[in-house]
Amino acid sequence: MTSTLPQNATILDILSTHYRAADFTANILAIMRRAERERGPVVVKLGVTGAGKLPNFRIDSLEGDWSLGAFDGVSYQPFETGSEKDNWSSKGMDFKEVEELLRKLRNFKR
Repeated sequence: MTSTLPQNATILDILSTHYRAADFTANILAIMRRAERERGPVVVKLGVTGAGKLPNFRIDSLEGDWSLGAFDGVSYQPFETGSEKDNWSSKGMDFKEVEELLRKLRNFKR
């Protein structure tokens, strides 16, 4: 049986299983940056139906009233998905949290 991510998983939970965690985080941050410029504050939520090696993710508004959509965890391209709430993490990371994580992953100093 394949294990799945916890329902409240974030990028922090997959750092040890994702073989390119810094690149994954940077690509998510770039998508979040564009979304924030166009529509306002956003959060990223991971797909939790897999083991977290290459998770899909979705970008939602910080307030939860709209979703930019779901993205493939390998190609970073959007894809059509249903609104199955259980497929997505209940916890999101906002732009500042993802940005700070990327700094740590790449050993950047402020």
